[in-house]
This record gives sequence, C-alpha cells and structure tokens, in this order.
Amino acid sequence: MTTVSSIVTEAQPAADAGEVLPNQERLMSLDVFRGATIASMLLVNDPGTWSAVYPPLLPAPCTAGRSRTLIFPFFLWIVGVSMALSTESRVSRGPYSAASCFTLAGAPSSSSLRVFAVAFLQLS
Repeated sequence: MTTVSSIVTEAQPAADAGEVLPNQERLMSLDVFRGATIASMLLVNDPGTWSAVYPPLLPAPCTAGRSRTLIFPFFLWIVGVSMALSTESRVSRGPYSAASCFTLAGAPSSSSLRVFAVAFLQLS
C-alpha cells in the first residue's frame, strides 16, 4: 500500500513563512491538475465574446450537465487532497498532542477566515 509519505518527501520547516526550500518535492500531477482546473475556470467564466460561445461552455439547463459543471467539484477535490498532504507533512515534522491539535487546525482555519474577510470587504 502506498502512503502519502512515500509519494511526497517530507518538507523541512522554512526560516521564513514564504520561503520555499529547494529540496522540497511537490506532487507534480496535482500541480498540473490544479493549473488545468484554474485555466478551465477562467475559460468558462469569461469565454471571450458571449455572442459566439462554444456550446459546452454555456451554463447547463437544470436537468443537464455540461463540462463546466465538473470544474468546481474538481477544484474541491484538489483542495481536499492538498489539505491532506499538508496536514500529513505538518504531523510528520513534529509531535502533536491533543492540545496542539488546535495548532494543527489553526493554519487552514486562519486562511479560510482571511479569504472570507477579503471577500466580505470586497462586497461592502
């Protein structure tokens, strides 16, 4: 059985939060799938001119599905896999007790709150 640890090597903690270490490996297939999904999101949300749109890029009627209806579930799948990989990487870097589980869950929670705050400020 293949574990995530055998697919992606363990990351060493960086000195700065934004610093990317040169020996850190990434899961290339996930990065390619993420890029294709984001490119697809851009294409279906702005196909150029709305007077001459390729039919599969149009919104689907309520009873039918089109290719654009799969893009958001693909993106959610990517988010879930990325969170699983980052959580396993954080756990493998150090011992976590029951009390520090809040620390482990704090990073995705604070990121979510920041994204929500930016979206809320843009709407107001």
